[in-house]
Amino acid sequence: MHSYTAVLWSDSTVALSWIKGDPNRWKTFVCNRTIEILQYTTPSQWRHGTDNLADRLTRGTFPSQLPSLESWWHGPKRLNHDSDAWPTKDFPSHSQPSVEVESRKIESRSFYVATTEPIIDISRYS
Repeated sequence: MHSYTAVLWSDSTVALSWIKGDPNRWKTFVCNRTIEILQYTTPSQWRHGTDNLADRLTRGTFPSQLPSLESWWHGPKRLNHDSDAWPTKDFPSHSQPSVEVESRKIESRSFYVATTEPIIDISRYS
């Protein structure tokens, strides 16, 4: 029996930052999706890639053009090479988003004051 390690690609540096970060730092929706992804994968399996073949159909490619699109039928060219030749960088450092801005510490204080005196002194009015 062969054992394979999946290598997963994303062209979204923001999504990669979420996956490689602490899920509890993100808002509820992103936290839940990230936890779900991490149930089946590890952050080290994810890599940045610029080839998103699904984008072709949403960015003006007509069905009649698909037969001539080599990458549509065979995938990105990098996948034809040995995995040792694949990019290993997480994502380009010049475009790495600052995801720290989503993390905020909020300090909150509540005070409860009980008084037995009436708020309005009715004796002051006629």
